[in-house]
Amino acid sequence: MAQKFKNTLRYHRKILGLTLKEVAKMLKHKNVSRLSKWEHGISAPNLHNLLKLSIVYKTLIDQFYPEIRAALLKRLSTKSKESSKSNTK
Repeated sequence: MAQKFKNTLRYHRKILGLTLKEVAKMLKHKNVSRLSKWEHGISAPNLHNLLKLSIVYKTLIDQFYPEIRAALLKRLSTKSKESSKSNTK
């Protein structure tokens, strides 16, 4: 089974009262299928589309994928601690 990209895209869209069709039109997409795949975690938007979504939804990109952000934060803080320990020896 393919990896699912858990996200809050639908949540942010619904808060603003927007439909998939309205967002697709704002992003200049011909239909809603790509947006639907993003919201269901089947695929993920590229950086250009993430930036457009952050503007439309009035939020930061990292708010769309909180689990991925948390995992990266944990991994980076662990590496930072390891680096600090090796520098003090």
